[in-house]
Amino acid sequence: MLAIYRAEPERIERSVAPNLTKVGFWLDPDTGEYTRMPMTRDELIELAGWYKDSGNLSDDPLLEIEVGEVVGKVATATLEADWGVDFMQLTKTYDTWVIEHIVWNSHPE
Repeated sequence: MLAIYRAEPERIERSVAPNLTKVGFWLDPDTGEYTRMPMTRDELIELAGWYKDSGNLSDDPLLEIEVGEVVGKVATATLEADWGVDFMQLTKTYDTWVIEHIVWNSHPE
């Protein structure tokens, strides 16, 4: 998500539904085991702030977005990023698209 890469928590506030459902699976490189990681919208905003302060932002990050299906006021999209792949569901209210759900997985080794 651009908000993470650009470390712009305010962008998340505009583009992510307040009741976001986000869950993913992070691969621990030391154990080879996946950990299930749920996250709220507030935690996502906090993560963007952490990235902003961490100095861990890449100069040339992997960022590929593919829009899947769009039917009326609903859509799907896939984001491939440095941390893994996000599968997103979006809704449109008036003229604004917002992310409602994200399921993600870190890149396999």
